[in-house]
Amino acid sequence: MKKGVILSINKRFVTLLTPEGEFLKTKRQERTYEVGEEITFSPFKPKVTLSFSSFHLSFKKRRCLV
Repeated sequence: MKKGVILSINKRFVTLLTPEGEFLKTKRQERTYEVGEEITFSPFKPKVTLSFSSFHLSFKKRRCLV
């Protein structure tokens, strides 16, 4: 759990600034948020996905170098 000050709020996420100077996002919960409010939160960890297009581009680059 981390503490942070709310900078922005949208439909799915809340963006916060931590005392360490990090900008982090957390999933929005069923409660009222206010910009400037300090809250305790768990940072959102996005899933890493590998798409075919990024693999294909990196393969082309390697092929050109050989």
